[in-house]
Amino acid sequence: MNTQDLSFAEKDFYLDEFHGKSLLFALRAADLATAAEVDVAGEVSSSLLSNETRVLLLIETSGEGEHRLVEALCHRLACTVKTPLVPSAVLPVEVGEDLLLAQIWAVLRASPLFIGLWPANPEVSLVACAQRVAVRLKVHKLVLLDPAGGLTTGGSRLSFLNGPNSCARGKPSGRVSALAGRCSRPSA
Repeated sequence: MNTQDLSFAEKDFYLDEFHGKSLLFALRAADLATAAEVDVAGEVSSSLLSNETRVLLLIETSGEGEHRLVEALCHRLACTVKTPLVPSAVLPVEVGEDLLLAQIWAVLRASPLFIGLWPANPEVSLVACAQRVAVRLKVHKLVLLDPAGGLTTGGSRLSFLNGPNSCARGKPSGRVSALAGRCSRPSA
């Protein structure tokens, strides 16, 4: 089996695993700075949406310029979603968790795609918001994107956190270090 066959086999595995489920991706708009980065995010999201996977994108933004980057991604995904595309929503930091979830559910009732904009540097970090939303909505996977490398433990990169791999054990690297400091386990 060559590398390309392995890649397709792996993609098929994940598409089977995620079919009919919800995935929440938390990322920064600054990480969509180039057309190539928007294309990659669009390709992954399009593949998942075509696979009948609900995709929630929680994107940290710090201004109008970054909102335009997100809109470019929205336009790319518009042809994938078979229902009218709901524009990205600026999520209110100051409202309670229930109102935030109601806003997300209102979109997900009509479309398999939700794009929420989270302001940079609020009292509640992007990671904390994503964690709360993931727990309350019971999404299948929460994916934290970090171009600087993510979490490490014992010199090895962690690709997931469960069981003994918790936020407290993993050592954050890069951008996640500032965000993961507030990361905590959800109460049972």
